[in-house]
Amino acid sequence: MPRKYIRKDSYKKYSESDFQLAIELVEKGSSMRDTAKRFLVLYTTLNTHINCQNLYNRADRPTKFNQEEEEDNLEQTALVKDIFRALDLT
Repeated sequence: MPRKYIRKDSYKKYSESDFQLAIELVEKGSSMRDTAKRFLVLYTTLNTHINCQNLYNRADRPTKFNQEEEEDNLEQTALVKDIFRALDLT
């Protein structure tokens, strides 16, 4: 019979308001490690949010190109598509 796993600790030990207070304290100049210990927030989580490294608003991977390069790639792809379409017709 399979065992039933019981998680030993909770997922988050802090509230959303505590997390926002921790971010505000760090932005005012408080130590990130001390603030993380004080509010029981993981240092890596706090660091990610402070340094804007969280990518939760995206469903896909970040692009390797900037917006101008992306647009140039789309134009080049359209040109190649038109060239091959012309070759298929002849």
